[in-house]
Amino acid sequence: MKRFSGVLLLFLLACLLGGCQVEVQEVQSEGVTGYYFYYLNTDETELVRETYTPESEAAQSMIQELMQSLSSPDTGEGQTAILPSEVAVNNYELGEDGVLTIDFNSRYSEMTKSREILVRAGVVKSFVQIPGVRAVVFTVGGEPLTDSRGEAVGEMNGETFVSYPGEDMDAYRDDTFILYFADREGEHLVREERKLYYRKDIPKEQVVLEQLSAGPMNRGSYPTVPESLGINDIVISDRICYIDFDRSFLDYDQEISPQVLVYSVVNSVIDACEADMVQISIDGSTSNTLLEGMDLYHFYEKNEGLVVVEAEESE
Repeated sequence: MKRFSGVLLLFLLACLLGGCQVEVQEVQSEGVTGYYFYYLNTDETELVRETYTPESEAAQSMIQELMQSLSSPDTGEGQTAILPSEVAVNNYELGEDGVLTIDFNSRYSEMTKSREILVRAGVVKSFVQIPGVRAVVFTVGGEPLTDSRGEAVGEMNGETFVSYPGEDMDAYRDDTFILYFADREGEHLVREERKLYYRKDIPKEQVVLEQLSAGPMNRGSYPTVPESLGINDIVISDRICYIDFDRSFLDYDQEISPQVLVYSVVNSVIDACEADMVQISIDGSTSNTLLEGMDLYHFYEKNEGLVVVEAEESE
């Protein structure tokens, strides 16, 4: 993702809600209906769909056609297959209950979190449109696909994933955010309420992080994250928000405690999005350790103990 500008932050941001659902941006052709096959854009950041006409609307026939399109679709320039070349389908089975179980090889588990979310969304959306397919279940090497807590993901359908159709991309909305900045001593967090008017095509967690980098508006509050902060990736899955910053995240004000830095991000994101925990990485690595033992590989929950009375309102 692009580095923050800090100038248009109050107006050009947007919201995709997480929770039990997974956030997926999707591009579609205008005025089309019927059956679709899915692929990725060249940046591998969005799902793109196009209509297709099946040879037969029999469930098994359509399943076979769409299985072939996962790794070698009839796509043109600027289109990428849903599955990476090293990921393959071992087998699949449609049960009498309408649940299609797809078993992938072990390379499935080696995908990045952001790519895996797009793969999951594209595959599920492809197959639940087939008459007789009620839901899709993933297995890897014969074992159920698990989430970050080690629990089986289970059945997925079209409602599992949130997407914004193309005609909504220019829509704006207003929302109120609670942000957490440092107090004067840099040892505690101070809440700041901020109402914003922003576009709906950018994730809500990005709104939060850009506002944090812009700094506080109230007297008595102080910045936590660097103004030049850059984000490589943000993904919400299984109620966990994964944030990958560039190395500028480590260039924070040393007068602010590492706890305040980390929980400024964690508390702000959890308050704004349907996530229970946050994991932070730096350029894809969670091996970084801040002062005072703040290991980034942990899953951090909201910390109310660091929060003090709100700072004085700005004039």
